[in-house]
Amino acid sequence: MNDYRLRIVIHRTLTLSVFIIALLLSFLTSSQASAAPTLVRQGSNFAVTNNLNITLTGATTDNLLVIICSSGANSTFSTPSGFQTAINQSGIPSQAIFYKIATGGETSYTCTFSANTNSAMQVYEYSGIYRTPMVLTGSATGNSTSPSSGSTTTAYPNALLLASFILNTGSSFTGWSNSFSQLVLNGVTNGNPGGRYMFGGADLKVTVAGTYSTVASGSTASDWRGQIASFKAIPTNPQLGLGFVDGSGASIPPPTISLPTQTTGFNCQASNGTLGTSSQRIRVTNTTNTPAWSLGIAATNGVSSTWSDGSSTYTYNNPANAGCTSGQLSINAASGTITPTAGCTNTGVSLGSNSAYSSGVVNSITLASASGLAAVDCVWDITDIPLIQQIPAEQSPGTYSLPLTLTVVAN
Repeated sequence: MNDYRLRIVIHRTLTLSVFIIALLLSFLTSSQASAAPTLVRQGSNFAVTNNLNITLTGATTDNLLVIICSSGANSTFSTPSGFQTAINQSGIPSQAIFYKIATGGETSYTCTFSANTNSAMQVYEYSGIYRTPMVLTGSATGNSTSPSSGSTTTAYPNALLLASFILNTGSSFTGWSNSFSQLVLNGVTNGNPGGRYMFGGADLKVTVAGTYSTVASGSTASDWRGQIASFKAIPTNPQLGLGFVDGSGASIPPPTISLPTQTTGFNCQASNGTLGTSSQRIRVTNTTNTPAWSLGIAATNGVSSTWSDGSSTYTYNNPANAGCTSGQLSINAASGTITPTAGCTNTGVSLGSNSAYSSGVVNSITLASASGLAAVDCVWDITDIPLIQQIPAEQSPGTYSLPLTLTVVAN
């Protein structure tokens, strides 16, 4: 007689709730201090000539350099080497504004005119201006005792406004309107060869976007030309920082990101979640003058961190057996979405790759980064990044959590 034994295996169905209980944020402020745009040095020159030069102390790297060339005649102006043109206008009188970001050490500046006549030149160096200054201009001409700069409308709140006039008269002008501060007032007076003319410059620092202009008062009516240029300025408290915002852009506390509940079993299994949703956007803000940054995510308590329910644990960074031996968290940053705010672009900004934590090898995962091509004074929202946690077989049931920290740093 055969003896048959019946083995009955009873499986207990228990739930394993896997989620990130607290996604902690590390807010970093750029160490790059800044004040309102500051005039570092200036110079002016005038003569009856077709070539003017000014020599100043060596310029500071990343400062704004501006050359203003003015002529009482219908003259054209050559762009100084290394400079860009903000505005260049011929006519009677004529004037041009050129600019560049200093590479450091510049000392010699030149204005070259097509007409050998009344010529004037101004040079200014300012700190506190972005490397990409987003220049906007305006201009006006006329014959009166009230020369005007024309107007410019800034698309950004922090700006340096620089205005300049050239008048075909030797009389002075005063009273720059709208709080502009006079920088220079000079020119050829009666008795000098080539007649009389007057030129001047003034500036204004603003912190509110709007339309700006200035008008001066002269004692004698004459032909005049005015120009104005605005340069995007670094705010007084530049920051590289991050946070979370909802769909309307309002700040919210660091979120809890829940991964779906799983059932304990004899096999390794994965729980999938999403970092950054439409109502929980990761927001990177850069108002510094450094375009390059990197956003990373790591376990708050370092490589020894574990998923824990208070008594039982399993790891987030063990790559053995594709994470099934003890547990491993993967983040597929490449599948996420990065959205710039209005007026900004993703040029120079990229998402990270698909990566998994590995103790002592991959301790932090890059979610996004920006190179030197990226814009400054911009905001980016990051969403839809997949999270995949491998759960070891026969893991004790419980409600597990793993604190993570986001960090953004300037590169």
